[in-house]
Amino acid sequence: MRYLMAVAWLCGALALVSRAAEPVQVAYPKLDFKDGAWADPHFFPISVWMQPVSSARKYKDAGVNIYMNLWKGPTEEHLAALREVGMAVMVELNDAAVRHKDDPQIVGWQQLDEPDLAHSNTNGWPDLAARKDADWNATIGRYQPPVHPDQIIAHYRLLKAIADKPVYVGFSFGFMYEYVGRANRKTHMEDYAEYIKGADLVGYDIYPGLHQYKPAAGKYWVEAWGVKKLVELCQGRKVIWPTVEAAKPRLDHGPRNFRAEVWMAIIHGAMGINYWVHQNPGGVGDLPAIEDSVFADEEMARVFKETNLEITRLAPVLNSPTLPDGLRVTSSAPASPEVAAAGLAPIAAIAKRHDGAVYVLSVRMEDSPARGEFEVAGLRGDAQAEVLGENRTIPVRDGRFADDFAPLAVRLYRIAAP
Repeated sequence: MRYLMAVAWLCGALALVSRAAEPVQVAYPKLDFKDGAWADPHFFPISVWMQPVSSARKYKDAGVNIYMNLWKGPTEEHLAALREVGMAVMVELNDAAVRHKDDPQIVGWQQLDEPDLAHSNTNGWPDLAARKDADWNATIGRYQPPVHPDQIIAHYRLLKAIADKPVYVGFSFGFMYEYVGRANRKTHMEDYAEYIKGADLVGYDIYPGLHQYKPAAGKYWVEAWGVKKLVELCQGRKVIWPTVEAAKPRLDHGPRNFRAEVWMAIIHGAMGINYWVHQNPGGVGDLPAIEDSVFADEEMARVFKETNLEITRLAPVLNSPTLPDGLRVTSSAPASPEVAAAGLAPIAAIAKRHDGAVYVLSVRMEDSPARGEFEVAGLRGDAQAEVLGENRTIPVRDGRFADDFAPLAVRLYRIAAP
């Protein structure tokens, strides 16, 4: 009897081990976008840029659903580690990517990052790289020009021929400013209309809180300005997917402006959000390099997670059509001259209808308080606007209501049908 019991126990244990060894079955998202929305109404892409795979579980728990780009990858080890936690990935082309071209874990391709900038001229030659590292001035010609748009378009065709997945290109802020980093093309804004022919998903990066570019330092509204310009450039033919600063607080960057910049981007037309979370060495004082620095500050990590989960909860709303001419907003504080010149409102807002309710998504665009007055077209009678996440309501009369905005405040309202 003991022998039979032991055999039964052993068989059961082996069965458990066998089941545990089976690969995790994950329903990876599909980047299927049409008619201004993701095909899955409960999906909104939230990605993180070039992070170690060892941090994937933390990002998954914090609401991130895609790893965008992998350092010197993808490798088989990268993909296996991300597969363990069910993390989708977007990759540049290499041998491992080709081997896994039909794997649903790889949800999209990436072009060379920031092809619009001048790049180091070492081109992979070890002797030139060593000279550059030893003495930058000794390198033969510091930079080569930006990548020609024709090369980006040709690479797009190659990627699509390998596997028909959406292709992402991320620009610098060179389409917003005449930036010296664009070298001989810094005044040629017409390049960008050609570059976007080599992508389905279009993004860019600018980090006003981290002082990435001094003329934009502390001007958080530039996040919305860049998205607005890309929306106009792409004319609804591409998904706009910008990169937002989400690193450890430093200089003028912290949780408050982080959340505001995310919602500025979404309200102005972004349908995906990517995050820059690195802390780079250099700058003011002794600054260590931290890859996943968003988790190095407790408050930043909390707001990062809360914002991502908030976006995910509201995905069905974000995937609903924006009401055309459905909202009018006035602000007690006018837009500053720079903000007005960029074509931005002092309080930016959009209205959407979902599941019988109207949602008003709004953000104060500048670092000063204001009172906003809203009028939603088509609403009659008395109602209540629930301020999401704030445990309060505001009375609505014939579609009109008002609220006070702290500097950079985000206000998300839900108005049930009267």
